[in-house]
Amino acid sequence: MTRKKTFDFSCLPLTDAVQLINSTPHGEVVTYRQLRYLKEEAGLRVAARQDVARIDLLKLAKYIFTDREKIKPKVNAQENRQTRARNYQREKTADKQDIGPPPDRSNEEDWERACSDFQFFCKTYKPDAFDLDWAPDHLKVIELCKEAMGKALMYALAMPRGSGKSEIFQALVEWGILTGRKQFAVLIAATGKMADELMRK
Repeated sequence: MTRKKTFDFSCLPLTDAVQLINSTPHGEVVTYRQLRYLKEEAGLRVAARQDVARIDLLKLAKYIFTDREKIKPKVNAQENRQTRARNYQREKTADKQDIGPPPDRSNEEDWERACSDFQFFCKTYKPDAFDLDWAPDHLKVIELCKEAMGKALMYALAMPRGSGKSEIFQALVEWGILTGRKQFAVLIAATGKMADELMRK
């Protein structure tokens, strides 16, 4: 027996909101990217009370049909044309960059813990790379890495060859981006050949 999915209109993830809005007889009326843009534009005016990362669908409707019109600045025709041209180019670029909503997570509790626990992230989402127990030196390095990631600090670390430096730093970059700590991150290798090997892992 298939369980029906239920929605809380006052606290919806963007993916669920897109699915719900597009489920009417009108078909697709909004994309994930368009809804994300509206949410960023409206800010906390459309945020769910329980979780500001989600939206309140009724607040969103009020913002679109009432508040948004009131706060629109008055511009002349020339400014309108320039704005439309800029928006058109911005949307074209965004369409090429947009890879769609993230897939559903198999275990939300694990992910929430992984967002704050780098060691748990490594063991849970990269088990093949981190299949042994942590050594004391590893734990010291991990603490320094987390501090550098959180405070944008710089450290010089030296570890023996084959002790897992590359795996830890690769996982750190992934963790920083996937959890939203960093928008851009670069992993640098000593040579071009070593950089190619890092990219293939």
